[in-house]
Amino acid sequence: MAGATLVDVKLNGAFMSDANLSETWANGTSLRDAILPRANLADAQLYGVDFTGAYLSGADLAGAFLSLKITDRDSERETPTNMTGANLSTADLIGADLIGTNLTGTNLTNAYLIRADLGADGELPAAKLTRANLTAALLEDADLRGVNLEGAKLKDADLRGVNLEGANLKDTNLRGVNLEGAKLKNANFTGASLKGAKLKGAIIDRAIGLPPA
Repeated sequence: MAGATLVDVKLNGAFMSDANLSETWANGTSLRDAILPRANLADAQLYGVDFTGAYLSGADLAGAFLSLKITDRDSERETPTNMTGANLSTADLIGADLIGTNLTGTNLTNAYLIRADLGADGELPAAKLTRANLTAALLEDADLRGVNLEGAKLKDADLRGVNLEGANLKDTNLRGVNLEGAKLKNANFTGASLKGAKLKGAIIDRAIGLPPA
């Protein structure tokens, strides 16, 4: 199915393990509760695709453009979208709604997450965000324990209450970032730019490279 065009197609609950959907153009397609482990969605153009409840562990979305409908806003969500271990390197997620998505261990190296909304309590432990652009992203109360953010851009991002314990923030751009109430124990800020950053109430025990309070 590489290079396929999918308009308003319903693939709810489909089992598509190792499917090749690279360079697919999809608009309004529904993949609710679909099983897509290790699916190849590299360079796909996905507009309004519904991945609610989908399982994409190990999926490759490198270079993909996503404008996703992945959350139920009218009711409590029972099954979050699972992208555990997925490859989203260089993916275009500018302004994407990723609320409720499980991104544990996901590779977001060089991904574009400008103004992306990962919502309160977003799950990204052990995710790789090296050199990712998270300018003005919304990450309030997100779980970012052990995340690799080396060289990432987080200018003006909302990181209030975020858990960054043990995270690597070397050489990150944190200008104007809001880290109020954040957990920063053992995080590495060596070489990071923190001009204008807000750190009120942050827990900075054994954090490396932070300016003295």
